[in-house]
Amino acid sequence: MKCCERRAILINMRKPLLCVPLLLASLLFGAPPEKELISVVVTPDHPDWTYEVGEPVQFHVSVERDGAIVPDVPIQYEIGPEQYEPETEGRQATSAQGLTLEAQGMEQPGFLRCSVTATYQGNEYEAVGTAAFAPDEIEPATEEPEDFWRFWRNAIAEVREVPLEPTLEYLPELSDGKVKSYHVSFRNQPRNRIYGILCVPTAPGKYPAILRVPGAGVRSYSGERSMAAAGAITLQIGIHGLPVRYPEETYEGLKYGALYNYYIDQIEDRDRYYYKRVFLGCIKAVDFLETVPAWDGEHIGVTGGSQGGGLSIMTASLHEDIDAFVAFYPAMCDMLGKLDGHAAGWPRLFNRFDAQDHPDWLEVVPYYDGVNFARHLDKPGWMAFGFNDTVVPPTSMFAVYHSFERTPELHLYRDTGHWAYPEAHEASEAWMLDQLGGPGPR
Repeated sequence: MKCCERRAILINMRKPLLCVPLLLASLLFGAPPEKELISVVVTPDHPDWTYEVGEPVQFHVSVERDGAIVPDVPIQYEIGPEQYEPETEGRQATSAQGLTLEAQGMEQPGFLRCSVTATYQGNEYEAVGTAAFAPDEIEPATEEPEDFWRFWRNAIAEVREVPLEPTLEYLPELSDGKVKSYHVSFRNQPRNRIYGILCVPTAPGKYPAILRVPGAGVRSYSGERSMAAAGAITLQIGIHGLPVRYPEETYEGLKYGALYNYYIDQIEDRDRYYYKRVFLGCIKAVDFLETVPAWDGEHIGVTGGSQGGGLSIMTASLHEDIDAFVAFYPAMCDMLGKLDGHAAGWPRLFNRFDAQDHPDWLEVVPYYDGVNFARHLDKPGWMAFGFNDTVVPPTSMFAVYHSFERTPELHLYRDTGHWAYPEAHEASEAWMLDQLGGPGPR
């Protein structure tokens, strides 16, 4: 489907939900949310939360305290496709057995979400439950530009002409008997540097290396010390050309000031778009890791979540020396999904902006979409996400999953939102070390 055809669809499709600007800090490599006094549980009636197109679904809702269902709690609910206006709304009170809400099935592959707000003793508690409809049939809207690969190969060749000129500052407060940590920087472009935290195991020998790319936002970093202690050199980078050990108030000021909405900065020009420097900085970060004396000279992986999940896919696709990648709930994938009438990947550009007003964006975005990088990615991968993610829609994640040249391992934690269980992180780390020949030293 060509861009002009997509624009026609966009004009006629259902009105999308208005998107309140997201706090970029919500896109961290998330941990499970803190438990509250009251738990609202919303669960589809199929054990795998998966349905055929057109099949009706029942959402079971319970309000619980101390592990027991609380009856007579008023709830407000909305049911509809993710990122669209609800098709069903209502108010009810729970019973001693909970409450069942019935909904019509979707008429196309995608995700139907039930959002519930319960009011208990004057406080509001929220939860969602999400049913998948034929997720294996979800296809991306994003098309690959004819010169996509040439564009990036030329950009990488140009940026590699810029010498790294690395700097290292030892950080005793982040070091111990097992790991030495350094605040590092290296040149990305003639007037720009990438900063990060390098962690190197202290035991003599050679080690595999892992690049950790960040979720969206502006913040400080402390390094991936646990992975270094487990036997790998790690480099955790920031993407904004700033030292990563400033006081937090510095980053707070930038987050809501100069770097607010950085993800649309100069998006009208593919050569000046903010993410071009970011993507190339990830490539240079791998190049930098290859200069670390303790590197084993052979094994390098990349990992990240949210924005970092998208950057992980991109880095593994573009850098010839990456052996394996991990992507938790990857953002920046199928960003033009709205133009085909389904949920679009973060930053959900056309939830907030009218595509008709930004035809130049439609031409630039495919050069930065994870779907197009996945189409060239023939390396081992490990991917994880949940159905209840309200930041990065599962529709967009299935779209990129179905695009890989080599299908990665897929680990579904259906009840999770924009976060992951500790067990998932542990599994991904063990998988990565295995892909890199095991932990060092060698």
